[in-house]
Amino acid sequence: MYALLVTLYLFFVFMIIKHKGEKRLFYFMLGLFMVPGNINLIYNSMFMGYMLYASSFILSMIAHKELNARNIANCPLRKQLVIVLISCLLIGVLDDRVGPATGVWRGVQYFLKTFGLFIFGWVSLREQDMFNKSGEFIAKDSYVFSRILPFTLIITVFGLFTAMIKSNPILDAVGLEDRFFFEYDDSYRSFRVTGANISSSVYGLSCALIFLLSMFLTGKKSKIAYIALGFLFINVFLSATRAAMIPFIIALVFFLVRRKGIARGGLYIFIAVASFFILTPFLPNSVTNFSSQVVESIADVVLPSGTGGEKFVGSSVDAREMQIAASMKYLEEKPFFGHGYNYANEVIMQGEKHSELLGMESYLCFIGIDLGLVYALALIIFFVSCLLYFIRNKRYAPDYADMGTVMVCMYILFLIYAWVGNAWFFFMPVLGYIAKKVYLSREIALNGTQIRR
Repeated sequence: MYALLVTLYLFFVFMIIKHKGEKRLFYFMLGLFMVPGNINLIYNSMFMGYMLYASSFILSMIAHKELNARNIANCPLRKQLVIVLISCLLIGVLDDRVGPATGVWRGVQYFLKTFGLFIFGWVSLREQDMFNKSGEFIAKDSYVFSRILPFTLIITVFGLFTAMIKSNPILDAVGLEDRFFFEYDDSYRSFRVTGANISSSVYGLSCALIFLLSMFLTGKKSKIAYIALGFLFINVFLSATRAAMIPFIIALVFFLVRRKGIARGGLYIFIAVASFFILTPFLPNSVTNFSSQVVESIADVVLPSGTGGEKFVGSSVDAREMQIAASMKYLEEKPFFGHGYNYANEVIMQGEKHSELLGMESYLCFIGIDLGLVYALALIIFFVSCLLYFIRNKRYAPDYADMGTVMVCMYILFLIYAWVGNAWFFFMPVLGYIAKKVYLSREIALNGTQIRR
């Protein structure tokens, strides 16, 4: 199994370097979805895992002359990205545990695996990609999301299989045996499906994003596409991560209401819920038990009468509040630029769980300890600017602008309530791609080309 994963890993690296534009982004996203992020061919190398994908992407952009001043200058969020980059560099430089050169390198590396990934998606969409073979402008269909959809079946079917056997051979192969198996728990969270990812929360978010993007930003779909969407939907909930499930449900309801109106959208939701209850007596007990526990778990978090998630395995709202409060104590020591990259892991926790920080299942913990308030302000500026950009330009590409707005809101909730891990690799390139779609739609519309929806 490990040899197969390494072969796939190197295949995607090669295809990322070889191709350009949307095709390269497709292989990048597919590689993220199908190969774990902890593949390490060279021990302790910073260019292994998903960073090798990112490095290959940069090399490809340079080789194909796409990473140029004109492309960057056209990005409406370039100033916000520079602000984030400067904050990342200052965190590294002001870290008294390392020298200035190492600090700068750490800052560059952190930027590249977080906000810098936005540029990957931005550069991947070109103006010629906005037209079909007849020269007509296409405001909706996306090559990346329509093409990746059938391939997701490989992992989502595998995800369902792992849920049945309560074991993940991929994680076993990379040294993470029984990572998300809780033998003595009888709730639906006793085994969390992760597909080929090393995190159930990141896997849940990636399935949710691909479902929404493929469902609402692609045109006519085949039977295989609808089957793939069904498996993606199921795997969001099999991930058993409320930080992915709750934003996904909100986003799904938003798009149903937006597409069909409040009355028809509400009717579709009612029909779906009623159909489930009608079919319940005919479904296996394992399915009905799982579904009822998912609903109860979500209600336990969002309803005022709930316990904040304490009834089920995993961090409750109170546990996350404790983690965040503990991290804020460290923020008081170095409020502006934090203690430096990986301080929490390298100095405080040292590979063990902290009595109050636990697993640091909120990005706010990392802001409080490692990154500081200047970085937090840069993050807020970037995401608020994204929201304003999508809202102000909605009339040029309504579907994409709404998707961008929903994605930012989803991700902010995810940052607050989940272990973020490699989620940036899934989220940021797509956000950059969507922003570029809105930008090109605006430019084409203002130059007199009629938008066809």
